[in-house]
Amino acid sequence: MNKSDLTAKLTADGFEPGSYSIDGPSPHFEGLVLEHNGGQWTIEHFERGMRRELARFDREEEACAHMYGLLLKHFR
Repeated sequence: MNKSDLTAKLTADGFEPGSYSIDGPSPHFEGLVLEHNGGQWTIEHFERGMRRELARFDREEEACAHMYGLLLKHFR
């Protein structure tokens, strides 16, 4: 799964768009952020203006699958 697939899947599954960000601005209050920085993919938790890195991947597919799993577990 790439980030386009992930975005489509999250939309189809009815996830609140404000609970995640994929290469965009941070969520409004709390959520997960997926970014591509310097050849690596990072997943961060955003809450109250603070970001905390949760995971780092070399491959987009791994990062997207992990992000989806975290969203299912914590933001469903």
